[in-house]
Amino acid sequence: KRVTERDLSDPRCLVGPPAAPEGVVLWGDSNAAHYVGLMEVFAREGGFRFRNFDAYACPPVAVDPTRFVPTDRVEDCVASQALALPRLRESPVVVLAGVWQGYGSRPSFLDETIDLARTLTAEGHAVVVLGKVPTMPGWDGSCREKALSIPWLRCPSERFEPLAPAIAEANERLRAFAGETPGVAYFDAND
Repeated sequence: KRVTERDLSDPRCLVGPPAAPEGVVLWGDSNAAHYVGLMEVFAREGGFRFRNFDAYACPPVAVDPTRFVPTDRVEDCVASQALALPRLRESPVVVLAGVWQGYGSRPSFLDETIDLARTLTAEGHAVVVLGKVPTMPGWDGSCREKALSIPWLRCPSERFEPLAPAIAEANERLRAFAGETPGVAYFDAND
């Protein structure tokens, strides 16, 4: 729930081929953590290592996160941000991920994330913004295990549904921002 000094140096938080250079940071809320496996594949193929800084319900912004998070998360988010922001500035590549539509219900949230991306690129960093992770409403990740003892249980092999309008709108705004901003790229696993 909180990024600590140990997380910033723990070798278990560094993902990718052991001989590859470090230099990429994945920062965001727990949705950023959903991308660790996919980013690990990219790291293996691309020959880099990345460090994951994610804190539950803490948005990737450079301003006081108080207005974006529930009261019980403020202390952890402020502490995590204080540790993560200086480390972002040490990394040539910063990957940002979050529940864009969740925080986006507060009008300036995406503006603050976009401002952070602009600041980082102005400082010479490359920025990758990840679209909100795909959602699968009603998906039961334990269905196959349950089916072992309940033989008539049928587990769907695929469950794709259109993105909720709020998610699609936030993702499209970030895609457009990346398309018009040098140094910023956008990736969406929903594609």
